[in-house]
Amino acid sequence: MFAKGAKKISMSGISTVNINTGIPVMYMTATISPSENRFDTNGSVQNQELYNLHYEEVEKDYSEFRKWVKEERDRLSDELKGE
Repeated sequence: MFAKGAKKISMSGISTVNINTGIPVMYMTATISPSENRFDTNGSVQNQELYNLHYEEVEKDYSEFRKWVKEERDRLSDELKGE
């Protein structure tokens, strides 16, 4: 018997130092739970030396990723409310 389920959406991103070489510095993941109106994000540094050298750029990427996730969470929550 199936009592209750929940929809969760996963999102991911990568912060790279140089788009041409594509060296990953940070992997970013998120899980959105629209019915609970919440989200969780995680950033995992892959190259500490490059992260230290490009700290501001990588953290800006992570901030933009979180903003993107929040916007998607808000959109999905509004859909559930019928707005």
